Amino acid sequence: MKTLYITRGNNIVVDTENNTVDRMSCSRTAIDDLYRIKEPMHIIYQSGEYRKEVDAVPGDLIITFYDSDFLHRIIVVKNADWAETLDAYEKQQQEEKEKWAAEQKKLKDLGDTPDACCCESKF
Repeated sequence: MKTLYITRGNNIVVDTENNTVDRMSCSRTAIDDLYRIKEPMHIIYQSGEYRKEVDAVPGDLIITFYDSDFLHRIIVVKNADWAETLDAYEKQQQEEKEKWAAEQKKLKDLGDTPDACCCESKF
């Protein structure tokens, strides 16, 4: 069986049946945008003369590529792991924003802000 070990810059494939080790390069994907679909919709992508229409349902991911050499410049991905990962990331980002906002409000309420302590005129 072959196993791919993915590490920063040293991706290797170990084949235990043939006792070989090879490097595997990654492919840069030129991803431009990623959209998360929350309701059923029809999508029309047009760039220059390239035009493609796709249908998507909640949970689908729409990926567009900025490189015009790609055969498909827009694709629909149906992958629960990817969607779950994005959900968790967005939740974490929202929690961090809320925590920061609460800290700023607390500082303002305490009068411990640059406006209150450093910028007021003393004259």
